[in-house]
Amino acid sequence: MSNGIQSSEEIKHDNQFGYLLIAFCVLLLYFSIVNSYIRYSRTVLPSGDPYQYTLGWFNLLDLSHFDYLKGILRSFKANWYWLMNLSISFFSPLLIKEPFSISFVNFFMWGLASASYFRLARQLKFNISFSFMSAWLIWLFPINFGFLEYSAIPVIGLDSMFMGALNLAMANTLAFVITPQRMRNAIIAGISVGLAIWGRGNSLAVVSLILFCPFIYLLLRIRNAEIKKTVCNLLIFAAIVGAMCAFYYGMQSPGILKYYKDHLRLSTGHHWSLKDSMQFLINVPGFFFWRAENSFPTVFFTVSGHALILVSLFLSMVLPVENRMRSIVRLFSVTGAFIYFATFIFNVIFFTDPIITIYNCLLIYAPMRIGLSLCVISMLVMFILFMKISFRRWAMLPMAVFIVFFGMMMAKAQIPEFISGSPSPREVEMFAKNIDSLLDGKTISILWYRGYNTPIIRFYRIKNDIPDLNMYRNKYADDIWTPIFRPSEKTNEMRIKVREEVKKHFEEAGFIIIPEYLDYYGPQNPYAFFQFRDEIQNYLNSPESPRFVVRMILHDFGNQRLLILQRESEAGGLGAPFPLPYGLISESLPHDFKGVPEIVNQTIPFSTNIRIKASNQTGDYDARWAFDGSTNQGSFWEITGEYPFWVRLDFGKKQKILSYSLAAGEVAERMPTAWRLEGSMNKKNWVKLDEQSGLDNWSPFETKKWQLQNPNEYRYYRLYFTKGENPNILRIYEIGFL
Repeated sequence: MSNGIQSSEEIKHDNQFGYLLIAFCVLLLYFSIVNSYIRYSRTVLPSGDPYQYTLGWFNLLDLSHFDYLKGILRSFKANWYWLMNLSISFFSPLLIKEPFSISFVNFFMWGLASASYFRLARQLKFNISFSFMSAWLIWLFPINFGFLEYSAIPVIGLDSMFMGALNLAMANTLAFVITPQRMRNAIIAGISVGLAIWGRGNSLAVVSLILFCPFIYLLLRIRNAEIKKTVCNLLIFAAIVGAMCAFYYGMQSPGILKYYKDHLRLSTGHHWSLKDSMQFLINVPGFFFWRAENSFPTVFFTVSGHALILVSLFLSMVLPVENRMRSIVRLFSVTGAFIYFATFIFNVIFFTDPIITIYNCLLIYAPMRIGLSLCVISMLVMFILFMKISFRRWAMLPMAVFIVFFGMMMAKAQIPEFISGSPSPREVEMFAKNIDSLLDGKTISILWYRGYNTPIIRFYRIKNDIPDLNMYRNKYADDIWTPIFRPSEKTNEMRIKVREEVKKHFEEAGFIIIPEYLDYYGPQNPYAFFQFRDEIQNYLNSPESPRFVVRMILHDFGNQRLLILQRESEAGGLGAPFPLPYGLISESLPHDFKGVPEIVNQTIPFSTNIRIKASNQTGDYDARWAFDGSTNQGSFWEITGEYPFWVRLDFGKKQKILSYSLAAGEVAERMPTAWRLEGSMNKKNWVKLDEQSGLDNWSPFETKKWQLQNPNEYRYYRLYFTKGENPNILRIYEIGFL
């Protein structure tokens, strides 16, 4: 694979040039996504785990900017996110409190991983161009870029850093087991594996999985004349890894044990079924390349991924390559195949609970990307050796241009669009910055989890160097935020905790944020206080509840209004009376009730007394989620069975509709393809207002709109769906009427 014989000095210069070019490309990749990141931050409200982690990163940056050494020490004490903490502390002089800035540490770790693969290839005597190409294979998954997946490189959770560390450990361990006589290889591999173990709570199991085959290979090789030196280096490696493991788990074992306990609950709380596992069998690893569930491209990439692994294994056994390289390509293929199939099979068996979807747990399949990369490298080596191809040095330039262009395009293509009807980041940030003028030093309780939720408000305050919110907490504060996924977990003990905690919040917190109607608590986040939300209703409507006034109204997704309540006795005559009874729109309020009067200058698309009814629903995904102004994951109406399906709106009085729209979300393959819109005054005699058919091939997050030719006034409107892309499932993320 070398271009002739090179002197040691020439090899050294080539290696230095390769490392410099890798560093330059990583920096270009990072700066190429900064504009996309800034646009994303300005248009899409933060959500999910990464932004909750960011609160900790901001606090760590503040400490590190003030005292660098204390920041480093804090990295070991704050939580078990050691690798991310240390990276941020180390680079803190270069970082600011912006997500795009902090994401630099992920690019740095992936850059180290690429440099390690380059070093591995050069150690195997591959020429500089092929070594450079091998260094970038780990980046060539579209899922690595953008902001739709937690393990994407720009996302500042734990998973991107962990994936970079896994690749770092993989490359350096392979270098060690192939040339175990070099003590430097043992030391670098040991430190790399230790850093990967410091990556996250479940890292030990994953690291052990990816390193299993290389160490079987090493143990089989310890039979030669240099056995003494090899064993000595193996002991050095084991000592480094053992010490780093003992330090990590010795300090963080309570939190990590709880983490494993939660995972055990997910893996054992249900009975395995083929139906639950089918989404993963069909879409993994295809989702690494094409983010559209059950689509032809996704299934094609899934089948192709399996075939590539098997072909790599087969070729490594049968192709005639020289003795030295035969064992190397087999090591790469067998290791890649083991990582790929072990990760896939284990997760399909243990993590197919119905609450787990391809969108919220794809990161557990991320090690399969390492397996794919190793098998691709193995096949490339076999192909080049068999065909006797030699790469020219100038080939590095188009490779570098391609990888930077690829990363930039993939990042732009995977930025979530702004959701119509949702609060903008600027609106929520302004509220977070100015809420102190309302609180006046009092505590606040936020019993809500969508746009104006506690982590997002805290995120914007800490980002703007404003002291954290003075949140009200009682002894069961953590319990009411515990997710409850199964009926067996809805115990009477938990209900009592929710009841007591809710009562204390309304009696003692200075201000409380709740939705205007109980209906707005939805199934996307099944926290305990959502599961027992009737306790909120029962208490507010009971004689023992204090009387409240509404001090401010916030507009969250769509027509959902949030009320900021204060006890009337403490409001000093300010605010509007909080009307009772409190509860569901359709059950607790009279038909002519207009809701709490507007207090801030904002509007909502409809009056608050619209009633929605549908032919059916699946689980908690009832029709009102198609009218909440959101196409977020989990915010949809879904029905299973046989067409036709329908949804009906009662406006309470005559209403003229001029146009209507339907919107898809992440999963577009369940959208309808044929329907009619009808109007009525009595729910019996229906007039056809519009009809559509043959509307196949919806795209993710696509919205389609239709004008009515002869609009008239009707009290009732009905969408009657007769056909869909999936013949047995209808899923609509958003329906709009204008």
